[in-house]
Amino acid sequence: MELVRLLPERPWRQHSRRRGPANSSWQQQGSRRRLELVRHKERCIADLDGRLEALLKDKEELEQRLAMQDCQVNELQQHVQLMMEKNNAKQEVILKLSEQVAACMADPQRTVANSMGTETFCRLQEKIEHLKGDIEAHKIQNKFLNSEIYQLTKLWRNSSEEEKGLLMKCAYLEAKNCQIESKYLVVLRRLQESKGLDSSQQEMVKMLIEDSLQGDKKDGFKLNPVSEYDDYGFKTIPDYEVEGVKLLAKIQALEIHSNNLRNNEMVDKPLRTRLDLHRTLTSNKHFSSPTSGAVQKLQRILLAFSWQNPTIGYCQGLNRLAAIALLVLKDEDAFWCLVAVVEIIMPQDYYNKTLTASQADQRVFRDFLAEKMPRLTAHFKEHSIDHSLITFNWFLVVFVESLVSDILLRVWDAFLYEGTKVIFRYALALFKYNEEDILKFRTIWKSTNTSVFSPKLSLMAGEAE
Repeated sequence: MELVRLLPERPWRQHSRRRGPANSSWQQQGSRRRLELVRHKERCIADLDGRLEALLKDKEELEQRLAMQDCQVNELQQHVQLMMEKNNAKQEVILKLSEQVAACMADPQRTVANSMGTETFCRLQEKIEHLKGDIEAHKIQNKFLNSEIYQLTKLWRNSSEEEKGLLMKCAYLEAKNCQIESKYLVVLRRLQESKGLDSSQQEMVKMLIEDSLQGDKKDGFKLNPVSEYDDYGFKTIPDYEVEGVKLLAKIQALEIHSNNLRNNEMVDKPLRTRLDLHRTLTSNKHFSSPTSGAVQKLQRILLAFSWQNPTIGYCQGLNRLAAIALLVLKDEDAFWCLVAVVEIIMPQDYYNKTLTASQADQRVFRDFLAEKMPRLTAHFKEHSIDHSLITFNWFLVVFVESLVSDILLRVWDAFLYEGTKVIFRYALALFKYNEEDILKFRTIWKSTNTSVFSPKLSLMAGEAE
């Protein structure tokens, strides 16, 4: 029995002796491959860093060139300003001399027999001719300077476009660099977790990890460095004591930063509403200052609407509709009020790019006006007045900034309750209320234009009666 128990043990020991060296050699090959992969990633990172530095140098050179061109443009503008002032002074002298010559020629009692008077007159004429020649020369010089300014402006715009392109390339390369760095850290983490490394290799991996975690502190200038805090104030890389957790946090922060760079590169949505914010309800104290809270709320509402309804985006007039809603509602309620007015109460395509429904309403109102007030319609035709120049804005913004506040809010109550027919009703009422006053205007159409039809003035005139 002892012999039988020992016999199976010998082959197993021999097999384990044969297998041991092969397993160790396989582990050594795996570690070599990992080290080669790490070195390859380091070379890639160094290459990308070099390319990023070259692009940054190009950007600095372009900025210097742009600054020099801006200085040249400023100098030319100052020179043009001086030349214009000089021309104005000369023109004033010419006007004075011309007036003197005209006065001399218009006086029949004045004789040219006097030699002193004749010589003075000739000198004045010669001086005028010289001044005219100087004016022509300065005009030519001004044209040349204007062409130079145009060329410099064109160069400045081209350099600005090149700078923008370089910034986009830098952002893309930095995002790529962050991705490679995160992959590099992942490889280091896997090497750290593997148990087949000897002490020297583990020490090397540990040094590489420490070096990568402290790399941001050693680097100089970066276009978009990884911030320590996110948009809400939370730390993106917490101060963990455990080295492995800190490594994971650094990898996550690099991935987030890379995604942010790529998203910021693709998202560029300039909002046109900023141009109309300072022209909204200028007579209202809540919208009188660009930094007031109501203006900021209005901007957020219009931006949210442009995202909620991308087919319309933004149309002039929406700012006034939202501003009226903001006077009596909170932010979110004002936003949904704007959505209800544009998408439910108003007809479809009322605020699109072609304003199709708005133009159709003007034709319908023209027929109503001809039916209800034929004398006023004939009066408009006689003086070639298009009523839509007056009423188009009434319909588009529902009389906002065209009526006094106490009347406007009552009109809006009826509008929200009954719909768009209220606009036709009150527009006809305004014309009917001031029909006799409008018919009196016959010879001052060109001087007064259409301002005489302003509902504010009409209501004031009606109240004055």
